[in-house]
Parts: sequence; structure tokens; C-alpha cells
Amino acid sequence: MSDQIFDIVVETFIPKRSNSKQTIRVRPVSGQGYPIEMYVSCSTTMRNSVAVGTKIKLPVKVAIGRDGTEYLYANPRAQYEIVE
Repeated sequence: MSDQIFDIVVETFIPKRSNSKQTIRVRPVSGQGYPIEMYVSCSTTMRNSVAVGTKIKLPVKVAIGRDGTEYLYANPRAQYEIVE
């Protein structure tokens, strides 16, 4: 796992199928070097306070889940900027 933090633009969305208890999820916007299938772990409050489809600039780092899957992690207290 890398401790390097970098800014990325993400978007909120409702997954068609998910084993997650979260209704609204966050993923990277395409064209940034990360697949849009990759989830971003971030503040539930932030996710639920913006409209689905909102694009947000967010500081993240790459993390590895218990199952070995890579995902992006944003500290729940991280400052973010709504892009569109």
C-alpha cells in the first residue's frame, strides 16, 4: 500500500449491482489512469450530501483490501472540491 496522497476527480453513482451496504458509491472519472470500476472509500456524509453524478476533486491514496483488491481511499475528514 502506498502512502502517497494525490488529487483525483471522482463521481458519485448508484451501482447496478453491489454487495455493498452503501446505496451511493464513488468512482474515479475516466481518463485518469484508474478504472471506473475501482471504488473510492470516502466520507458517507460527503457522498450523501451531493447529487448523484456530481464530480468532486478529492485527495486519495491507493489501498489494498482484505481480499487483495486495490481501491482508492480518502480520509473522511479530507477537504474536497466540487468540480461539476
